[in-house]
Amino acid sequence: MGAPTTTPVPTQSKTDYLFDFGFGVIAPLICLIVDPVVFKGGRIFLSSGGLLAPFKIAAYTAIGLGVAALAVWLIFRPRLLAYSDYFVGIFVMAQVAAFLLAVVLLPFSVIGITLAGLGCLGFIPFGTAFVFYRQRKRARTDAAALPHRRRNAFIAMFAVIAIPILLQWMTSRYVGSAIHTILTNADSTPAAISQLKAAFWCSDECFYELALDYSNAYNDPTRQQYLADLYHEITGGDIRTQISTFSD
Repeated sequence: MGAPTTTPVPTQSKTDYLFDFGFGVIAPLICLIVDPVVFKGGRIFLSSGGLLAPFKIAAYTAIGLGVAALAVWLIFRPRLLAYSDYFVGIFVMAQVAAFLLAVVLLPFSVIGITLAGLGCLGFIPFGTAFVFYRQRKRARTDAAALPHRRRNAFIAMFAVIAIPILLQWMTSRYVGSAIHTILTNADSTPAAISQLKAAFWCSDECFYELALDYSNAYNDPTRQQYLADLYHEITGGDIRTQISTFSD
């Protein structure tokens, strides 16, 4: 049986609560929207895409799970004592991921400080990692008397790893199969085009194979025009422009 939800729990100060909600929930969402480097990229740091653009689906899913879990925990913690062990597992993975992201971004953050202060965004994951560390400790304290607490924590850790990876694999396979069809089976191209148009999550990197095939067909102007028209129909962009960004 889980711990009764009426058990009193130590409350954190209003300042700590606002800090944790700000750096653990609001700031990560702002970073995803602005994002000049990691998943979207931009002309300031990178010519195309972002450092982790190919893994955007997995990353967005993992971040969404971590942020949502933290928000629910901060708001409803006294009612969630029986599930504290699961939150321990989620917060462990979120803490590690936020810290590693901050380390990866550190060179860009230092450089970006001189660019309208954008580099300051790169230091936010350090604060986010600290928030998850602090809430993990609180959740572990709450879970101390629960049965199977370690097993449940590992289940949660596995879930927050497996779900993003599974979604990344499914979406990559969805896009990859459509592009393969376009390149190898002209009869099925209309269906593949519709499939790619429905892939709202795709960035430029999704269509790298189309751009590569265009480059390799330099002795076949007809095929190049065919691929250029397809690329424009799917993305609304110019495949020649995209090739130049890929090669930068």
